[in-house]
Amino acid sequence: MTITSIRFMGNNYATASTLSASTENSSYPIENAVDTVRSRLYKPTSKVFWLDFDFGYQASCTFLGIIGAKEEIFTISDSATITIKGNNVASFSSPAFEETLTRSDDGIFAFFDDTGGAASYRYWRINVDDSSNPEIPSIGYVYLGDYITITERNINRGFTKRIVDNSIMSQAINGTTYSQQFSRYTRFENLGLGYMPAADRRELEQFMYDFGKYKPFFVSLDPDLDYSTEYGELTKFCIFEGEPQLTNWTNDVYSMSFSLREVI
Repeated sequence: MTITSIRFMGNNYATASTLSASTENSSYPIENAVDTVRSRLYKPTSKVFWLDFDFGYQASCTFLGIIGAKEEIFTISDSATITIKGNNVASFSSPAFEETLTRSDDGIFAFFDDTGGAASYRYWRINVDDSSNPEIPSIGYVYLGDYITITERNINRGFTKRIVDNSIMSQAINGTTYSQQFSRYTRFENLGLGYMPAADRRELEQFMYDFGKYKPFFVSLDPDLDYSTEYGELTKFCIFEGEPQLTNWTNDVYSMSFSLREVI
């Protein structure tokens, strides 16, 4: 039995777009929202704000991912009203596309093509009304782009999910314990795609080549929520840990094994 339709998200149109915001803290500018270093935050000066993205051309966005700083519960609150709008003119009073978004403690994740909203637009706006939040929220990274998926083979069951904690514990002779706390992150190990047809293998191999071991991307192991209750459980911003391995079985048919590490 397999988890359906793993998706790799690495084509973030927002990165090269013209960015603007209704408000920003000068120490935490809007440019930080598309910086892959999650500790470089975007912070507004108000609990009600919007982010605008002008791609310069029409682009089909099928996935939105918004995450916060690592090891923090996502600071946009449960009571927030969050929407995304798309249009081909720089106006959002009557947009061609609009969808209400749901947040979790891990962030905001949406696959627009699964809800019938996949279409090409040049201008995009994310609206946040978090008036009841006791604090002004922050954003670590915004992905607004598309994904590739494996059409005929999917992740095999039996992979390992680990919470890696690199903190150091030591003990004195008298039994007193001391600790030095370091960051924690999620690691997925023993991931496998078996007997991939040529088209899937070539597309994924190109993705592996483009991103290597150092360039982060989003991955969703369960985009249909067949085996998890919310996207944040198995949708992570990560890198390949080590080089993925391809094993040939017959003419142009390969299996692939790989591991992923969450970006902190």
